[in-house]
Amino acid sequence: MLIFILVSMSCVVFFNFEGGGAYFYMYCLIPILLLSTFAFDHLRIKNNNLFKIISLIVMFVGVFCFINLSISWRNYGWGGFPNNENRRIWDKRATINYDEWEAMKWLKDNSNLNEVFFSDRRYFAHEKLGKELGRFFGYSALTGRQAFAEGDDFIQGENKIIVNEHWNLVNGFLFSNNRLEQEKLLREIQADYFVQSLRFNNKDYLGLDSLKLVYENKSIKIFKILK
Repeated sequence: MLIFILVSMSCVVFFNFEGGGAYFYMYCLIPILLLSTFAFDHLRIKNNNLFKIISLIVMFVGVFCFINLSISWRNYGWGGFPNNENRRIWDKRATINYDEWEAMKWLKDNSNLNEVFFSDRRYFAHEKLGKELGRFFGYSALTGRQAFAEGDDFIQGENKIIVNEHWNLVNGFLFSNNRLEQEKLLREIQADYFVQSLRFNNKDYLGLDSLKLVYENKSIKIFKILK
């Protein structure tokens, strides 16, 4: 197990695995590690010094990679932060500020477990990959409530089609300037709350009959959708 952990950490460093995907790649090492175990055991039985040398090398590389990875994540983090006190955020859409956290806490405490919300938060730019990622699930994670339309990067098959259909409705509402069309889309969107992030969207939705403002701070407006 120790060898598995050390080799896994080494591969994470050398092959630049990122996020939870790193653990899935590690499974392919299991057959190799099993064969290595048999080989090491064979060398050990024969009291061969080669076993000791190989073991020391593996342990040294593993410990080095573990320390290197720990320092890298501490000093830089995801997205290549510079090593100074003023860390650069590559895309503010990938962060949640204190006001947003307070708003999500309010929504969690003042809504039912089976109620659904939709929001204008979805994408953020990934600096290393050079593309937009549609997997912003901070609001649903903090509220414990289901989002009507969530990022689709981790969804496959028919569910991905459904999520994209939901986002077509949400985008239609967000970008429309026609009040009647917005009211119609609100009826089609099967949600109980609309969470507006004022950090990125200052559009005025107060004139809509189907929306009732129930919470507001500097960064968030939460509307109850009237059925």
